[in-house]
Amino acid sequence: MSPATARQMVESCCTVDVRHLLPAVTTPTLVVRRVDETWLSVEHGQYLAAHIPDARYATFIDDCRAARAGAEPRRAIKEVLRRAMSQPEEIAAALPPTRAEIARLHVSPELTILKVVWAPGMHSGPHDHRMWACIGIYTGGEDNSLFRRADRSLVSSGGRSLRPRDVLLLGDDAIHAVTNPTVDFAGAIHVYGGDFFAAQRSEWTGPPYVEQPYDVDRVLAYFEAANRPN
Repeated sequence: MSPATARQMVESCCTVDVRHLLPAVTTPTLVVRRVDETWLSVEHGQYLAAHIPDARYATFIDDCRAARAGAEPRRAIKEVLRRAMSQPEEIAAALPPTRAEIARLHVSPELTILKVVWAPGMHSGPHDHRMWACIGIYTGGEDNSLFRRADRSLVSSGGRSLRPRDVLLLGDDAIHAVTNPTVDFAGAIHVYGGDFFAAQRSEWTGPPYVEQPYDVDRVLAYFEAANRPN
């Protein structure tokens, strides 16, 4: 496609008015918008939701930001995520779990919201966050193995299996490993009480478990590699 053709297509999108067709939409519709979107305003999304029959305008990220600013952010975030996970089919339609990925929905010094999708059989070894985290599952599953520090290593301290509609709140000292034991892509929303990508954290190899700095780039590459044919 030439630059001139691309420009014509963009200009067409900006000038063609199909608002009169919105009432004719019969498919269940969830209108979503990135919080850092610069091209389309909040009013655009609200207009669509108001004029498509029975459409809903998702305010999840705005709700999370308001909850983070409250007096009890962890409890408030868990409630926001619990409400969202009560309708996993709608979340899956808005955030399709079709490939392994860690996608940034919102990142700030106070709050990170990620779409995390695990391919079937994927596993992440023990790691910490050094900030509280809340995890909600909408497809597939996550088996979380929990650990605690002991004698410069780790020992098991239980676990929690998550399936669609489940929500897990982890404290800022939590250490866990994650496995997707299902044959489906495991779609999840992870919410963190800080900047997930800027924090200095640890991961462990083993057993025997040896602590080392958490390598974000390695983790992102691992998710991407899970999409390549075996």
